[in-house]
Amino acid sequence: MRKIIHAIAGAGATVAALTALPATAAHAAAPVWYHGAAPNGCAYGSLCVYRDIDFNPAGYPVANIPGSVKDWRVNYSWVAEEDSSWYNNGTPDYPSSVIIYATLNWHGGYQLCLDRGWGARYFSDLNDNSLSNKWVGGC
Repeated sequence: MRKIIHAIAGAGATVAALTALPATAAHAAAPVWYHGAAPNGCAYGSLCVYRDIDFNPAGYPVANIPGSVKDWRVNYSWVAEEDSSWYNNGTPDYPSSVIIYATLNWHGGYQLCLDRGWGARYFSDLNDNSLSNKWVGGC
């Protein structure tokens, strides 16, 4: 079973989507969405990953990830399975959305998709659980 939750903002219907797979156990609350200016330390053109909730790096560098990465443990080890908030500061060019995966190599597990300018201050299903990301054409 698949479960899709959408957060829609404004008349332009900008959408940030979450897909959770599978639905065998009850899920905690939906993500705490954020739509606005890039948080501190978030580089333009990047998925920005923070170790703590509310875009707090918790004494570590912000992981500014400019491309699709199959295994965060290689170059972003300080946030691999230690992440708590995420922001898409990508470009308006294609691809402009990013999916964050709780698994290596973009396979299954819990996923969070963020359109450009969207973030999640916290999402319990992915908290301290993410390992890869992939840039896509839209959520």
